[in-house]
Amino acid sequence: MFDTIAEHRIERAALSSPCKGLGGCNEARARAQQAEAHFVEVRDRLNELIKERDNYNNGTQQQEYVLLEQKQQKVRDDNNKMDAEIARLKVIVDAWENNPQQQAGVEGLAWGWWNRNIKATWNKAFSCDTYTDREKDWIEKVRPYEQWVSGVSADINNAKQRLSPENLQQQRNTLAELEKLNAQKKELIANYNKRINDARTSYQANKDAQKLALEREAQEAAAKEQAKATAKEQAKQTQTIILVGAAIVGGYLLFRKSPTKVNA
Repeated sequence: MFDTIAEHRIERAALSSPCKGLGGCNEARARAQQAEAHFVEVRDRLNELIKERDNYNNGTQQQEYVLLEQKQQKVRDDNNKMDAEIARLKVIVDAWENNPQQQAGVEGLAWGWWNRNIKATWNKAFSCDTYTDREKDWIEKVRPYEQWVSGVSADINNAKQRLSPENLQQQRNTLAELEKLNAQKKELIANYNKRINDARTSYQANKDAQKLALEREAQEAAAKEQAKATAKEQAKQTQTIILVGAAIVGGYLLFRKSPTKVNA
């Protein structure tokens, strides 16, 4: 990152410069060297911080944190979906348990089932301004590095907080609470479904029983009517037999009373 050839050229020029005899460049040279040293320090610090941040971001704790976040989101999404299902089933449960006849009609059960360069140029003639320019140049070079150091340091602090044992445990606890709530919602949905199915089955059984009772009543009424018709027919037949019998007896008697012809 350093133009060492340009630096040596400047140093040689400084030794032959009038500034050496006047002794007027030592302070400027010192400030330039300090600015350069500061740049190197900040650059090296930045590289160290980047490595530290990468270690946090690629470590096992980060992997666990990401996995916990993913699981939490999945369970939250599942819980949100179940909230809608629970609300829907609650309406159906209340309808079946409070007014089964009306809900049966709604479901049609009356008749079936539903369904995101730093670069310098050294082309100026040498003077004491050269050191001043070098100082300014290094100051300009270091500014973005200082900003990067600040940003990476903030990332590291956030990672330390995010991946601290306390926060990881809190994430585990949060996941456990979400999973517990998830299980409760599933149990509630299962309970609602069972109550709905039980209500449908009970309604259907009652409907079948009523149908059977009506069928038996109709059969009994038909049997009574048949019995009446049979009895009437039998009475008619009896009366006919009596009339026929009477006619036979009357004819017989009449026949006996007729005079007998006597031959002489």
